[in-house]
Amino acid sequence: MKQILIIDDDEKLGELLTQYLARYEMQAHVAMTPSRGFEMIKKLKPDLLILDVMLPEKDGFEVCREIRAKSSIYGQLPILMLTAHAEVTDRIVGLELGADDYLPKPFEPRELVARIHNILRRSGDDGAMREIRPVNGIEVDPARREVKLDDAVLDLTTMEYERIDAPSEAFAGEGIQVENLGKSYGKRLVLREVPSQATRRALITRGDAQLSFNIPNKDAKELSGDVKVFSTPIENSIYVVGVNHKFEPFQDPDVRKALAYAIPYEEIFQAAAYGRGNPMWGGSADIDSIDWPRKSPYSTDMDKAREHLEKSAFAKGFEVPFSISLGQTDWMEPTALLIQESLAKLGIKSEIDKIPGANW
Repeated sequence: MKQILIIDDDEKLGELLTQYLARYEMQAHVAMTPSRGFEMIKKLKPDLLILDVMLPEKDGFEVCREIRAKSSIYGQLPILMLTAHAEVTDRIVGLELGADDYLPKPFEPRELVARIHNILRRSGDDGAMREIRPVNGIEVDPARREVKLDDAVLDLTTMEYERIDAPSEAFAGEGIQVENLGKSYGKRLVLREVPSQATRRALITRGDAQLSFNIPNKDAKELSGDVKVFSTPIENSIYVVGVNHKFEPFQDPDVRKALAYAIPYEEIFQAAAYGRGNPMWGGSADIDSIDWPRKSPYSTDMDKAREHLEKSAFAKGFEVPFSISLGQTDWMEPTALLIQESLAKLGIKSEIDKIPGANW
């Protein structure tokens, strides 16, 4: 009888799954906390772990990561993750951390059983005879989907395993050489796409990743004391405030100038960009070269902002919507709040609208 461990704080679900899995000759054991779950893994040595994402003490992602990081203790335990969130990002993160499969709640119990059988079949726990064969000096166990180097089991994702298990010719097109898996991990490069910024930061902080691209400015500043951070300004990427001058009040050039002088450039640069990048304000109004990009001639000057607004037809101020993209709130939101506060000093009221990136 297969031993199945369930780590889920939903006591009722645990009872139902225990009863249902028993019909298929599987004995389920339930742990309601990660700490209890780790104890039971060592004691029971289960054939498969059903792991919920939302847990007390630590989330399922962290539990999965710890199990995979300590394969010498927990072995290559097959993991099926459950979550109440059906978002693609959650599934991707779980699989990237080493989960074998993912099932969103609510689910059909028969589908859960089918997925368990598939995982056990792939892991070689269905009683089939195992065939261990060498691939360029590395031991590959297709039944258990396990790879060993110098008798040590390598911690690989499903995609990484499939690349190693494939014929060597398949590697040429991808620029990956199996023989590069030498004794030093420095000879092996694994590239993973991790959508979540928080996960990317956690991976580089814990040492699970040696290199991370496109980290947010906030993380770059905070991590610069612990890891090496390299920044390269992108010449064709300039953050601007766009106004629709086809409509009032922005058809009035004095209103546009008042806005340009009211923007708190330095505060935005420090609060939203964390001082990373090239300041593009406070330049000369004279054009004496064709160099690009060039700094805007405007800088923060509230007196000039008031002067231009008083010249316009909107001297007493006005109300205007201010839209930002939900997909870029990490820097757009603090920027918008600072601009909103500055414009209020001129009598300009702005309401911030957060719009989904696809519609922004």
